Amino acid sequence: MNNKSQRTFRNQTKEILLHVTKLLSSSDYNDVWNGIVIDESSKNDSNGNRQFDVAMQALVDAYQNAEHWPTRRQILGRGALVNMIRDPTIRYDIKQLEHFIDFFLSPHITSDVPFGEKKVRLSTGEILLVPNTIRNCISTKIIQQYHLYCRETHFEPLGDSILYDSLKHCSASTRKSLSGLDAYSVNGSSAFAALMNLCDTLATYGAPPHDIVRLKSILHQSRNYLKLDYKLHIARFSRIADHCANHGLSDPNEKKWSENCDHQHDQ
Repeated sequence: MNNKSQRTFRNQTKEILLHVTKLLSSSDYNDVWNGIVIDESSKNDSNGNRQFDVAMQALVDAYQNAEHWPTRRQILGRGALVNMIRDPTIRYDIKQLEHFIDFFLSPHITSDVPFGEKKVRLSTGEILLVPNTIRNCISTKIIQQYHLYCRETHFEPLGDSILYDSLKHCSASTRKSLSGLDAYSVNGSSAFAALMNLCDTLATYGAPPHDIVRLKSILHQSRNYLKLDYKLHIARFSRIADHCANHGLSDPNEKKWSENCDHQHDQ
């Protein structure tokens, strides 16, 4: 049905309905007709608002459960497709490759495990025993963090295909559980779980539900920040007290285990 036929059909249908309304309520048929139109419009608006609220709540839940900032950025975006166009890398030097290797072998990306080892045979026939390692996040997250690090340090990185290929050939397991890791990692995860359980306990004692939701949201965000992002902010010397390793590892009560910083913590 073309547009002209649709308009004709709508007009004829409207005239029929108005005629029926006029027969049923001859004196007030205009008010009755306007009331029907308003009721249908209100019903549609109500359904639309309900669907909008459900969609917004789904976005809020997805944002709060996202563990990495690139995922959160995509959730808050306009829903456009990710631009896959990249500048082709024609050639690279060994410094670029060494720069990336130093990055993903750093402690905040790769961790040694206390069990298992691999044998590496050199061209001379010598065999080296290398301990097994695991990565704290998947390859995509490693490369995203590396690009952010390169932008902050004004370093020209390699292309994504070469970075993925480098991670593939430098094999390592991806962390899927806390088994075999340092005790502080396990204790940190257990601490956040205990705080979550404490929030549930407070709820049983009559704490307001909105306060419980807010506390859990803060704990969830703190856990995600300490898991990855905080490690990128740590530096040997920093004007931010929480990011300065020299300041954080110094014991103010023991001179042998403390070192003064040559800068102010004013940020």
